[in-house]
Amino acid sequence: MSGGRRVCLLALMMSDRPAVERLRVLVVEPRDLVAARLTQLFERLGHLVLERTRDGREAIAAARALGPDLILIARRLPGLDGIETARWIAAEGPVPIVLLASYAGAEFVRQATDAGVVAFLTVLDRPRLRAAIADALQAHPTAEVRI
Repeated sequence: MSGGRRVCLLALMMSDRPAVERLRVLVVEPRDLVAARLTQLFERLGHLVLERTRDGREAIAAARALGPDLILIARRLPGLDGIETARWIAAEGPVPIVLLASYAGAEFVRQATDAGVVAFLTVLDRPRLRAAIADALQAHPTAEVRI
């Protein structure tokens, strides 16, 4: 993505208007209520949730099949945890990964970053999700945004 498009996208994401360019998002969250809230937040920002998966193995398969622009992964998942899931997905190709966690201490952040996570979300609200998306796109220059 060119620098101009990235700046334009980031500016749109910081406003309350829906984004003109939609991110295609994969949500990896086992809890129904949290997944529904995330989907609602992404859609209010103008993005498209391609699919919601409940565990790490489903997420890896969906990432391969769908080629999302952004992946949001919960820290706690059945089977593979969020960090290990991120590691598998990041090893297969570049994609911005945001990790949803209730706490992001220094050691946890180091482990997640080593696994390919580029941004963190600790509170489910629109401003923090918007900021996490912006952080992920800035940290991941190979990310593409499709209209």
